[in-house]
Order: sequence, then C-alpha cells, then structure tokens
Amino acid sequence: MSSSGMGAEICTHTQERGVLAYGDDVIHYDIIRRSEHQASTDTAKARKVLIKVHPDQRVVATVPYDATEQSIQKAIAKRARWIWKNIQDFARQHEYVLPKQYISGETQFYLGKRYVLKVILDDELTPAVKLSRGKLNVTLAKKPEN
Repeated sequence: MSSSGMGAEICTHTQERGVLAYGDDVIHYDIIRRSEHQASTDTAKARKVLIKVHPDQRVVATVPYDATEQSIQKAIAKRARWIWKNIQDFARQHEYVLPKQYISGETQFYLGKRYVLKVILDDELTPAVKLSRGKLNVTLAKKPEN
C-alpha cells in the first residue's frame, strides 16, 4: 500500500510461524507483523493482535512490529477455543463442498451474482469469456487427445 495513510502496510508473506497445543490438537499459525510506520499512525489498533481463521483452515495473526513471541502466544492461547471451533467448522464445511469441474450447466459467481456456465470448445474461435443473456460463455481450444 502507499504511505499516504490510505491503508495498512502489511507484509503478505511470512517466515514466522507459531504452534499452540489445544487439547489433543495442534494449531499452527502464521505471524504477520505490521510495519513500524503503521504503528506510529494508528496506535490503538496497532497494539492489538488480530487473529483470522481462513476457510482453508489457515490461522493468521497480524501483530505489532515489536510484539514478543510470548505476547503473541498469550493472545493466541486466549482465543484458542474460538480458533479451534472455527477450524472445526471450516473442516466440516469442506466435507460437503464438491470440487468445481467448470463444465456447461454448472453455476459460477461473478460480481456477486450467480450465472450458468456455458463452455464452448472450438479451435477456430479465439479464447474468450463473455457475459450474455444471463450466461457466462467461455470459449476454449479443444484439449489434445492422448
């Protein structure tokens, strides 16, 4: 993000990881440190440890740039039950989700609306995606037969 104060400067990749035992389970989490610049502009928010559990069951803790391992571990331990419950909820949801096949008739979301997918395989047409008459038309070259 820019340094104009419009958004947080946060590193998107992390080398720091943490581990917490919760009952018989082990919770792994990534640590993302906020920049020193952001901490000086937004002191109240910058002192907090923000914890997110993603649908792929990743746990990410966004922490102040100068947070100690002990303070991070303490914050994670304090929210361990909530983290564990969300991980379990997302894991249960994955049992009912069928993988996308991207075939004609399947529905796809685009800009918050659901559209029926129509796949057109034709070597002579230019590959393209068009939204037409409530359908998402995708033109592709045919796959070579093995």
